Amino acid sequence: MYYEKLKELFGGQRPAVRSFNQIMQSLSSDEQQEAIRLVYRVALAEWGDCNAAYRLFLIRFLEEDLQRFLDHLRRESCWGELLIPLEDAEWLMLLFFALAEPKKTRKLTRRVLAFSLLLFTGHRDWKISTLLQYRKTRPVTTAELAELMRWVKVGG
Repeated sequence: MYYEKLKELFGGQRPAVRSFNQIMQSLSSDEQQEAIRLVYRVALAEWGDCNAAYRLFLIRFLEEDLQRFLDHLRRESCWGELLIPLEDAEWLMLLFFALAEPKKTRKLTRRVLAFSLLLFTGHRDWKISTLLQYRKTRPVTTAELAELMRWVKVGG
């Protein structure tokens, strides 16, 4: 249902973020918000129905603004109620970034790790860009890793 509406929005064009952004320019503000919601609905509810071109578009669209997608999940779905409350999530953040080595692959980047961390924790005041800036300007120190080892149990 939503997938067909998204196909209609593209009007037979090959789905691409650039094409979508051009289409958005001709829409009113309310229509733009509805088009973005449509993309999210297809990505979340009808992924299995999409062909390869639309799946690639959905991935690239979501990657273009992960913060907007994260905010949508928290605001427009039950996900905001399912977040894991962590008393000291900063140590989890350190663990994520300590384990993350810069890679050129799309699947494991610091940006994706920051998104994942924020997706599963209840820290609404943290933003992806803030975590990335924190990581760039303040690498994990040996002392922090030693402290982290006290919090993390390895093995049985």
